[in-house]
Amino acid sequence: GLITGTVEEFKFLDSNPLEIPHVGFNSVTLNPNSKLLRGFDVTPFFYFDHSFIFRDCSADVLCFSSYGFNFVSIFENENVFGVQFHPEKSGAAGLKLISNWVESL
Repeated sequence: GLITGTVEEFKFLDSNPLEIPHVGFNSVTLNPNSKLLRGFDVTPFFYFDHSFIFRDCSADVLCFSSYGFNFVSIFENENVFGVQFHPEKSGAAGLKLISNWVESL
């Protein structure tokens, strides 16, 4: 109830060859207002492993990724944060994101 939106199963049309779950490294759009992506100079890549997506998100700061279509990969609203990927499995980019999160507390 902290953020309004809808969680849906990640689905494609029969003509789309991409596999579900979405597994592997993927880029996240840079959003200059993002506290979590502060200090990233290039488009970061994070490790995804998911079969569901968050849609119609009401958060103020949104970042997107693409896997067949664009989906919300980061949301931020005041002191509420959410990510669709695994920062702890994302190497240096994940460590930087976690550090930014800790600094925002």
